[in-house]
Amino acid sequence: MKTSFDPKNKTWLRKTTDRLPLHDLYFGTPLNRPTAGIPVGDGDTGSLIWLHKDGLHVNIGKSDLWQDAPKGVRPGEDWYNTNNEELHTLNKHGGEIVINFDCPLFDYMYQESFEKRLSLSDATVYFSNSTPFGSMRMKAFASSCKRVSVIDMEISSEEGTAPEITLKRWGSRTLWRWYWQQRFAPEIGLDGTEAFAEDDALYITQDVTTTKFCLGLKIVSKENPISCERKNSHQGKITLPCKSSHSITLYYCIRIADTTEDARKECKKALADAVSSGVESIHTQHKKQWERFWNKSYVELSDDYIENHLYLYLYYMNSASRGSHPIHFIQGPWGFYHDFVPWNYYFHYNMQHLYAPLDTLGHGELADNYYDMRRKGLDAAKLFAKNVKGLGGAFYHDVTDRYGRGADYSGENYSVGAQVAMQLYNHWKYTGDDSFLHSHVLPVMHEIYVFWAEKLRKGEDGLYHIHDTCGYEGTYLLDDTLSDLVMIKVLFSVYKSFAEEKDKEVIEKILSRLPDYTFTEMYRDDDWDGEKMLFGNGKGTVPLENGIVYTIGKRKDGTLQRRHCGSGRDLIPDGECLFPYVEFSPLYPSGLLGLKDKGTKPFNAMINQINLTDIPLHGGMQWNMQTIFLSRLGMGEEMYKAARGMLDTFQAYPNGFNAEESEPACRPPFEAPQWYTPYNTNTNERFTVSSEDFTHFDFETTPVISKAVTESLLQSHEGALRLFPATPDSHNAAFSLFAEGGFIVNAEITEDSLIATIEKTRESECILSLPRRFSRIFCYASRKGEAFVPEEYEEHNGNLFFPSLSEGDMLLVSTVPLEEIETAEKEKSAQNSNFKQCGKAYLGSPQLMHN
Repeated sequence: MKTSFDPKNKTWLRKTTDRLPLHDLYFGTPLNRPTAGIPVGDGDTGSLIWLHKDGLHVNIGKSDLWQDAPKGVRPGEDWYNTNNEELHTLNKHGGEIVINFDCPLFDYMYQESFEKRLSLSDATVYFSNSTPFGSMRMKAFASSCKRVSVIDMEISSEEGTAPEITLKRWGSRTLWRWYWQQRFAPEIGLDGTEAFAEDDALYITQDVTTTKFCLGLKIVSKENPISCERKNSHQGKITLPCKSSHSITLYYCIRIADTTEDARKECKKALADAVSSGVESIHTQHKKQWERFWNKSYVELSDDYIENHLYLYLYYMNSASRGSHPIHFIQGPWGFYHDFVPWNYYFHYNMQHLYAPLDTLGHGELADNYYDMRRKGLDAAKLFAKNVKGLGGAFYHDVTDRYGRGADYSGENYSVGAQVAMQLYNHWKYTGDDSFLHSHVLPVMHEIYVFWAEKLRKGEDGLYHIHDTCGYEGTYLLDDTLSDLVMIKVLFSVYKSFAEEKDKEVIEKILSRLPDYTFTEMYRDDDWDGEKMLFGNGKGTVPLENGIVYTIGKRKDGTLQRRHCGSGRDLIPDGECLFPYVEFSPLYPSGLLGLKDKGTKPFNAMINQINLTDIPLHGGMQWNMQTIFLSRLGMGEEMYKAARGMLDTFQAYPNGFNAEESEPACRPPFEAPQWYTPYNTNTNERFTVSSEDFTHFDFETTPVISKAVTESLLQSHEGALRLFPATPDSHNAAFSLFAEGGFIVNAEITEDSLIATIEKTRESECILSLPRRFSRIFCYASRKGEAFVPEEYEEHNGNLFFPSLSEGDMLLVSTVPLEEIETAEKEKSAQNSNFKQCGKAYLGSPQLMHN
């Protein structure tokens, strides 16, 4: 068997940086709009680099340019009032650089050659073109070492013209509910801006309540003199002499300080340091940092397009998620329309998906700021529980500001706190960091336990019931709501082992008397004909367990409630709303149900549930977790079909970002303009607006699919390492990923072979589950760096149990004996030089026509 594993040296001869050239974003023709821009970032400050026909735009943002509501505002009060959007802005934009040429240098009509590329391996944008009247070559990147971004340009002009470079910042309203209501106040956001010109640099300072920052731009011209001038309080201009060629380097950065003057001093210092180091020195260090990042993990799939998205996900997260605060699921730091920030707060259900794949991919550190924000929000959650809910413990509202302060409406989505606690706990299971356990996990778990212990009520049947809660977001209240029930079960079961004795007694009593899952038969005509399913992926098949599916809770009269049918008929009463996917909550995010339960009634009912949906998915929500559900059910063929369907539906832009299709105001106006009619909150009257000015990036589909991909390759949440649990039999795949319990797992699979190594980084049991089609497995262990020797194992519920392994040992499992393993080093992939398509979705743009 040929493999990239070298048993003698116990190393894998494949590197992510060798594979990444396959996934460069390649643009062979100009797309002159911001939504076709390429994002770069130093982990905190982000830049969206895009072309217009006559020049280059760079929109600059940062993860913590806050305009805060007053800190004294209590949870549930005015900070979230939609009529007062000037009180709080999630993230102000930093500013913009515009380089204008005196000719249509990037107009398609005049391109003799054109190439724009995001090179993932070194996180650098490369550009070159030529036209009858001039050409440009460019290299752009964002250095996390210097926290300075760099654009290095060579410009030629047939007529000796020169570019004009503008640094500007024009603030605005947030218009975070532009699709529903707007406050007519066009003056909001314009105050507090001041521009400065100094020698070869421009600066713009901004004072917004709690944040004082400066955006600085310094230019080095290798041959020609430059001239800087202040145009007004919002912008400055740099001009160069009319010459046939220019070689210039732009250095820019944002700094925050106690005063705008101090922020400007910090900018000047950072820019001077970057100029002193020089482009090539900074870029060399930049490449090394990204090489270390990339080679921490590895994923190779049969599906190139989906694999491309997983690496884009990692690129965007490392480019933006290392600042003091978590990025937002809309736009991150790459907004391009003034201060417009759709959904201007942290929405839990949307935010959690951003970070879900990171631990398995070996980059849980990119979620540190998110976990810190959740832990720091515990005090606000406790106040909300006391002041709004009248209970002890903590209530995490699903919509908060950065301090964790809940929205101005009560909200009956009670499952958020437990989801937050379990996300913190799951991170600890990967890292084993006990300081994190005691500082973050257990304090949150304890307060959520206290809240639920007071919220639950013992009924006449002796069971502890939940009353008047909503499955995820919505308005429709139920009893024994499924999403709450499963999150209580998983959180109480985990917290029991850490709790004090007095709390353990309460936990055990509640757990022993919680209601169980409830099921109901599928509906005639809306689901099945009494024998076979009529809709969805299971159409024409006989459902399991005589056609039962999950209910999501009970109505006040005690009858069981479903969410919707296979036909699409909504079963929620008119006038009420409820998010979808509540019925899948036992599977994810709770993790109570999984492949360990295969063949049981709850598992079979979940198979019926998923088979009532269409695969591949078209429509729904852009954060639809169907792909994750399918991976957790071991349905690999269906998962990859669903992933391609999601990308076909939601990936709207050639850089991999997506848009929400279910809301017309969010759709890119590629065809006829979309119109919507929000309220003017000053007059309470409706007016009509085109959505064209409100186009934005959504970053939810790619993280969800990336989570599903990692779960198709490796699952570890059920106490066993499941290798390739949802990889189709016909697919070849390989990975280097991380597992709960402190394992590093490397594996390769083909239709008829498998090889894997498991490294233990700390003491824990090792239970291994392999695809059932491989009946003959050879096992070897290496202890303390010695050569591999045959290893004994025990059968454990059909899995392999290795009781004698210790920290630092390596386990090798293979479908062939050790002596038949042939090592073949992986070759470096060729650089991608074309755009890619998945249905209507595409990455990059096609090549120009050639003579």
